[in-house]
Amino acid sequence: MGKDRLPSGPSIFLLLLFLLPGNTSPTTEPQYMVLVPFLIHPNVPEKVCIQLTHLNESVTLSATLEYARENRSLIADVVSEKDVFKCVPFTVPKSSSSSAAFLTVLVKGPTLEFRSRKSVLVKNSESLVFVQTDKPIYKPGQTVLFRIVSLDEDFRPLNEKFPLVFIKGLSYQLCSVYVLPKYEVSVKLPKKITIQNEELKVAVCGLYTYGTPVPGLVNVRVCRRFSQSRSHCYGREAEAVCEEFTRQADVRGCVSNVVKTKIFQLKRKGYEMKIEVQGKITEEGTGVELTGTDSSEITGTMSKISFEQVDSHYIPGIPFSGQVKLVDGTNAPIANETIRISIGRNNYEANYTTNEEGRVSFSIDTVNFTDTSIQITANHKSELNCSDTDWVTPVYGNAAHTATRFYSLSKSFLKIEPMSQTLSCGSNVMVRVHYILKPEAVGEQKEIVFYYVVMAKGGIVRAGTEVHPVGDGELIQVFELRLPVGPDIAPLARVLVYTTLPSGEVIANSEDFKIENCFANKVDLHFSPAEGLPASDTHLQVGASPGSLCAIRAVDKSVLLMKPEAELSPSSVYDLLPVKEIRGYNYREHHLEEEDDNPCVKLDNVILNGFIYGPISPDGEGDAYNVLKAMGLKVFTSTKVHKPRLCMERMYGVPGPYVPRVAGIGAGVMHLSPFGHFINHVAHIIDHGQVETIRKYFPETWIWDLVPVKSVGSAELAVTIPDTITEWKANAFCTSSDTGFGLSPTVSLRAFQPFFVELTLPYSVVRSEAFTLRATVFNYLTRCIRVSISLAPSDDFRATPVEKEEESYCLCVNGRKTVSWAVTPKSLGNVNFSVSTEALKTDLPCGNEPEGLEKETTYNFLLCAAGKTAPQPMSLKLPENVVQGSARAYFSVLGYQTQLKYKHWDGSYSTFGPRYGQPGNTWLTAFVLKSFAQARSHIFIEEKHIQDALAWIAGKQKENGCFRSSGTLLNNAIKGGVDGEVTLSAYITIALLEIPLHITHSVVRNALFCLETAAEQRGNHVYTRALLAYAFALAGKEEKRRALLDLLDKEAVKEDGSSHWQRPEKEPKADLPFFHPRAPSAEVEMTSYVLLAYLTTQPAPSEGDLSLAAQIAKWISKQQNPNGGFSSTQDTVVALQALSRYGASTYAKSGGASTVTLQSTGNFQAQFQVDHTNRLLLQRMALPEVPGDYSTGVTGEGCVYVQTSLRYNVLPKPGEAPFALEVHTVPETCDSARAHRTFDIAINISY
Repeated sequence: MGKDRLPSGPSIFLLLLFLLPGNTSPTTEPQYMVLVPFLIHPNVPEKVCIQLTHLNESVTLSATLEYARENRSLIADVVSEKDVFKCVPFTVPKSSSSSAAFLTVLVKGPTLEFRSRKSVLVKNSESLVFVQTDKPIYKPGQTVLFRIVSLDEDFRPLNEKFPLVFIKGLSYQLCSVYVLPKYEVSVKLPKKITIQNEELKVAVCGLYTYGTPVPGLVNVRVCRRFSQSRSHCYGREAEAVCEEFTRQADVRGCVSNVVKTKIFQLKRKGYEMKIEVQGKITEEGTGVELTGTDSSEITGTMSKISFEQVDSHYIPGIPFSGQVKLVDGTNAPIANETIRISIGRNNYEANYTTNEEGRVSFSIDTVNFTDTSIQITANHKSELNCSDTDWVTPVYGNAAHTATRFYSLSKSFLKIEPMSQTLSCGSNVMVRVHYILKPEAVGEQKEIVFYYVVMAKGGIVRAGTEVHPVGDGELIQVFELRLPVGPDIAPLARVLVYTTLPSGEVIANSEDFKIENCFANKVDLHFSPAEGLPASDTHLQVGASPGSLCAIRAVDKSVLLMKPEAELSPSSVYDLLPVKEIRGYNYREHHLEEEDDNPCVKLDNVILNGFIYGPISPDGEGDAYNVLKAMGLKVFTSTKVHKPRLCMERMYGVPGPYVPRVAGIGAGVMHLSPFGHFINHVAHIIDHGQVETIRKYFPETWIWDLVPVKSVGSAELAVTIPDTITEWKANAFCTSSDTGFGLSPTVSLRAFQPFFVELTLPYSVVRSEAFTLRATVFNYLTRCIRVSISLAPSDDFRATPVEKEEESYCLCVNGRKTVSWAVTPKSLGNVNFSVSTEALKTDLPCGNEPEGLEKETTYNFLLCAAGKTAPQPMSLKLPENVVQGSARAYFSVLGYQTQLKYKHWDGSYSTFGPRYGQPGNTWLTAFVLKSFAQARSHIFIEEKHIQDALAWIAGKQKENGCFRSSGTLLNNAIKGGVDGEVTLSAYITIALLEIPLHITHSVVRNALFCLETAAEQRGNHVYTRALLAYAFALAGKEEKRRALLDLLDKEAVKEDGSSHWQRPEKEPKADLPFFHPRAPSAEVEMTSYVLLAYLTTQPAPSEGDLSLAAQIAKWISKQQNPNGGFSSTQDTVVALQALSRYGASTYAKSGGASTVTLQSTGNFQAQFQVDHTNRLLLQRMALPEVPGDYSTGVTGEGCVYVQTSLRYNVLPKPGEAPFALEVHTVPETCDSARAHRTFDIAINISY
């Protein structure tokens, strides 16, 4: 090593400098230097740079390459100028193999001769090959389209022929079964947090591929996993600590939340050092779920320090400067913090304060430094002196940088100022070069010449000179070197600047500059227009170098969401380069190191006051040769680029040159090429992955074409936008023999229309297995519209609406409506579905609802035909106080063919259960008992509940067989007309027989005794007779059933071919000329019980009974409201039961079809077909004229149920308001100046 102990004071080092060998006095001897890249590619233009100075005679310069058993002359020139610097191009012919070659440089004149012979590596260049597919993933059976592109290392197309193209093997899955995602789920959170963060902001957003937000339910799960699963008994709970929340997406399609990190115990070990967030969005209407994930790293590093713009060498006496940057664990700058910078062995220490960017600049005086290397240390805070196996200890950053002493005999120095940012192509960057020249080194020269060489991709690209005047005294100056940034120096520009002093000493420095990945062939791509309707025309305009051939591809964004990393990009093309930089004389398996052939110098150490000093270190100290070598340049020169080589004692005491411990005396460490292993043939796969409009063209790849560029440098492609509502991503790459390869940025075209329908369906299904087909209509218009949605029938499938189909739907701004069908495929192969949606021109209200109170009336018919027409007139009339424009009517055709929480401990049931101390209700308990007993054949019902209720009812039976009433109901309308002991006993008996219990059961037998006694009494209510008739029908007591039905028939109200029963004390019917009123609940219920009594007989109802039943069913059907129910709960239950029984009794599977005709007094006419295939399908249409007169009839066979629903609004009468609301300002007029600034609002409410 250079020293054993450090002295005090600067005088000793100055003494050593005087003892150094050599001479710094200026001379004017001729000098030469030839620089050639260590790695030479055949058939590729290379450059060799020549410098000749202080020539006093004409010389011959020659460079001969001994290669492939031949001597090839690279340079043969006569130089007569005094000073020359130029770079000469040359090309080496291609050989069959790569090998080392020898280059001999000869400079010869009448009185001088320089000769140097060194090895270089001649290696065949490698072609850059990539394959582009038309999309990243394929479904089974699809055709894969691809392009093969072959370029040289300058990105120019190769004129080569491929003898064979074949698939050797797939290294990834190319084919898959998939459905393209309609939207993207993005999770946003910090990439890194520290253990001291108390909150974590999380956002999950959904965005359709065409750019609008996704409405739906967002589930966010935030987890920190254990390092190892804690238990096998608790499943997911033992895998991680999680926080979960679910919310509806906002108008931006997002859900955001600030999560408290306390639950995740960031400071504890035993967990993974990251927090994972999963966002799942369930799309509104369709139920489609898509998931996005992201994670945030947890770090215990509270601060980090890094050195910036510092050199790897230092020169004693010249200040050593640089920057230090302080950031926190998330890489955010830390301002106003103290950083301590020290060099321990040189007793240097100073404190600096960071600026807003977290940086400090430092400059250290090195006049007293004598070490062969120095280590600069930067510290932020002292770390905690503790360690715990269960807790994460905070870490505060420190950094160290080592700089080796740089040898300069004259103590001159040259430094290129580094730049941390990536330089943009097309810009002109001024590179600052600092230099220090001692007066004795410059001598009598009036100017100094700086030479610069720019290298990229291993070769010399540019070179030149900068001349600056020499003044008096020490030169400490800076000059700027203009560096045009272009693709020729990408991706890394290595700049060498050096000068040759009159003494022959070379002062050199180099710096690397990161360059944007760009290409000489500037390719531009854009759509005109950039947004359009599906099936509309647009133009794709391409700009590139004249004569280029451009490959264009446009893909649905949904496809790219599946493999976004597979896009063709400048970085992916540049990654194909086998050589981006060369450092040293090593490339792959080739090592062409060389030794210094200068004679060694013997120099004894100096001993002073017991200290030993070595003015020159045998290794670890930089010189100009190390700078040139690090550039990958072979140096042929007569100048002084080496530091003196010391004569050392070799093994066995034989004198000789010192052999370094590592190959080459580098600037610290030997640099090996980062590209240690390359395959010979590079192959890179780039995956990409009122007008009626029928959308049926939905490609995944839209444009896949080759387009030649005209001499004007542009081309235009006329295209038609596909029918997919999405964003199309297009890009192009072009090749030219002049400018080479070029790649356009990715451009977008938004295919969009403000009103459209999309289908949601699986990739495949099994024939005869049902699935749900969903159609979603979107309205992005600026107004509300009313739309209709329909699925076209097909022989390939059977479709049934999942929910009740509406004639039309109101969609307001940014609204959507999803309609679903249960679809059962009936054929194999591809099945096409055609869904139509239409924006209707209608007077029906949409968006702005009409004022007033909505009224609704219906008129129902049960029409039966046997080959003849049964016409039925209808007159739609409106009251005088109707709100203008609020009336609408619909015509419908239909083929006619949680209880335990209310249970008491004793088995009974009541309205609010046992919580409020109410006793069980007899009627409700019987109703629940019957419902549970009938449901147990379809769902599981615990038998105990049935037996408990039966036992409780039996306990309420009296000795005469009748039942006692118990408990109350919140609303007596629930139980209909059941009132009194006889009607209650009849209702309970019916419930027991419908369970069914046999008539021999003791409770049933006794109950029938009660009913038989009651039936013999005179003056029974008509409602009571109806219940008794049905009870005896269920018990099989035909005589009593018939007797009661005969009595009931005499009391029937028969009109318009229908029959029903009403209460004797019923009030007169109100005169409503504009429509038919519905009957009271009790009449519907008792008439339904009579219908059940007619239809409940063994073995089947007679023709006469069915004839009377048809008249009863006709009347019941007329009372039905638009929602399918009646007036109350109980009459709806009994009426639907009776109508269902009637439908079952009259249904014939072999029955024919019926045709329903609807016509108005004007020109309107419509027909509906009803047969056994669609008898359960509700067919509905809006009536065009309200008010108006219509008639309907049915022909064919069977019965149909038709209903006309009329809705309208009326203004409320003033007296109907429950309270009055009055609002006015105080003051009521704005007369004063104060009233223009502020006023009160008075609100008065009165009953």
